[in-house]
Amino acid sequence: MLTLRRGLVLVCDWVFDDTSRATRFETPRFFYCINLHFGALVIVNLKSMRKLFIILTIVPFFTFSQSIELGQDYNTVSSLIKYFVNNNNERKTYGNNLPKMSYEIKYGDNNTRTIETYQEEVQYIDLRLKSNTIVKYVFDNNMLVRIKKSLTNISLAKLKLAYENYYHRNKIGVLYFSNDYKNYSQVKIDDQYPTIVYEAFDHDQFPEEFYTEVFKRQKQYEDNKGLRESKSAKRKSLLLDYFNIDDYIENYSTDIIPQLEKLISKEFIQDLSESISYSEKGTTSEIKGNCNIHYYSPEGSTLNRVDFDCQDLKVNYINLIKEVRFRIPEIKETFEGKEYLLNREFFMDLEINLKRGTAVIKHKKGKKTDFIKQSSLTQDQKQWISEKIKDKKSGKYYIKFQFGQLNDKDCNAAYISEKLNE
Repeated sequence: MLTLRRGLVLVCDWVFDDTSRATRFETPRFFYCINLHFGALVIVNLKSMRKLFIILTIVPFFTFSQSIELGQDYNTVSSLIKYFVNNNNERKTYGNNLPKMSYEIKYGDNNTRTIETYQEEVQYIDLRLKSNTIVKYVFDNNMLVRIKKSLTNISLAKLKLAYENYYHRNKIGVLYFSNDYKNYSQVKIDDQYPTIVYEAFDHDQFPEEFYTEVFKRQKQYEDNKGLRESKSAKRKSLLLDYFNIDDYIENYSTDIIPQLEKLISKEFIQDLSESISYSEKGTTSEIKGNCNIHYYSPEGSTLNRVDFDCQDLKVNYINLIKEVRFRIPEIKETFEGKEYLLNREFFMDLEINLKRGTAVIKHKKGKKTDFIKQSSLTQDQKQWISEKIKDKKSGKYYIKFQFGQLNDKDCNAAYISEKLNE
């Protein structure tokens, strides 16, 4: 089956999914995928392109599908082919013109028609081959009954070897079947060129022993539908979902949260030195808030990212928390013999309860410090400041102070100006 799909995507180059291979043909907002469920990964090779960017992950996108499939009527298939060819020839990729595609319609006897498309330098990543290509869509009684893909400048032996290496798992005899065993392909010479021919399976054309084996595999495929869907969902989860790092590294968040509290505390203390002027004599303010902080790192990311759900906390203080950057360790999981690097996350609750202000104090060495202009400092807080200034020379000083806690950890600080000339 050949599938042409149109979908909206944000960032995408070459896109693959679980059951088929695809190549993108980009437009400013949409891409076009040709999915051939056996032997049909098509990538246009641009001579001037130095790199082809490949994404080997499942990329979520919205699709409104139109598909070319064996059994469809002529009008449907011809409209899709014309649209695809015209779109290909009107565009550029990475500033380069794509190799032009062309097509023609040929009429045969007994109500048969063929649409042929032509393009040079088509690269097949599944087969690791590059070739000029002719694709023939063969219709009988207005229905698509056969697709022939001829690689015109490689040998039959080379094509057979490449095809066998990649598609041997679903092989019965000399035929290579799709995963559901309803369609098959074979490699042979057609019209002088090495060709992959795709057809729907019709048991009337095969001996009983052969079609009995095909029917058995079709049934196995249907019986395993639930398992396939479960495995597909698991793979998609491993690629896209976020996993609690504590499920992979014991007590990780328990160990790191105290360190984060210290780092965030340092940010608030540094902010105190920069955000309040010494000239604001006798002022006071409160910083209160409750935050649920979501730390996370996508697979392959070096530093953490962060989201917030904060109540009653101003944006400038949220930005202080964002300043704390660190690396969340990688976590991995193995599924069906493949190792997956996982997106990881953990959460931290942070309660902020701080009081900030300024004061003017009169200090005499060896004597009690007088607080001339101050804003509701407790005795314990005055004593704490007195300890900080006890080694200073006698005189008047401005101070900026912060008292309170982040969670249950003290976040106290005082900055003392140079001696005042008053």
